[in-house]
Amino acid sequence: MLYIGADIHKKTTTMAVKNAQGDVLLHKKLPNDKIVLRQFVKSIDGEKKLTAEATFNWYWFIDLMEKYVDEKVGTCSYLIWCCWQSFKSSLAFSTAYP
Repeated sequence: MLYIGADIHKKTTTMAVKNAQGDVLLHKKLPNDKIVLRQFVKSIDGEKKLTAEATFNWYWFIDLMEKYVDEKVGTCSYLIWCCWQSFKSSLAFSTAYP
């Protein structure tokens, strides 16, 4: 298992990749370009677990990475986001089918 941590800023994201022993394998500052970020994560071979710093602008990043990692580990804000997604789905369903 490889562990990817992302520190997301307005224009860049710094990503670090560690192995199970805690050794840093990669550490890179990337522009917040969806193609660049996707290519970086896709280029990492093996099972991947991802976490991101929960800032005001991180939701797009988690959505973007969903297909390219095996597991997402969130912070408290991530759990709130999951609840919100579930609520939105329920609300849409109840509005469409009264």
